[in-house]
Amino acid sequence: MRNSDISFESLYKIIRDYFTEALPHYVSDDSSTIIQPFLKSVGSHTKVKGRDLDLISLSKTQLHVIDEVLKDSVKRYALAEDIKAFLLWLAGNGYLEWDGSGNGAYRATDKMLQVKKLTNS
Repeated sequence: MRNSDISFESLYKIIRDYFTEALPHYVSDDSSTIIQPFLKSVGSHTKVKGRDLDLISLSKTQLHVIDEVLKDSVKRYALAEDIKAFLLWLAGNGYLEWDGSGNGAYRATDKMLQVKKLTNS
């Protein structure tokens, strides 16, 4: 992984939560739409947009390590790249199903529902 602050396991949880909560619907693979619900869940007021996690506003108090990552443009870009690569890997390994329309939407598969924790060992 390119970012060294958000672990593989944590990133899988963020992605898994986003896709499983949307079931049975297909949802966007946009990095910001994946990260934003997690930011809200940890009480962060940081806002990002787009695939590259462009910073809209930064939380005044850093409540979670992700606030620190998003504050730094190099770390933010690395996290966005990790999300994109992770989604491709998840789709290629049966965790996500692409809707096939070309609009960048995926949904969780049964495999993702069953695998609550994924480790990089």
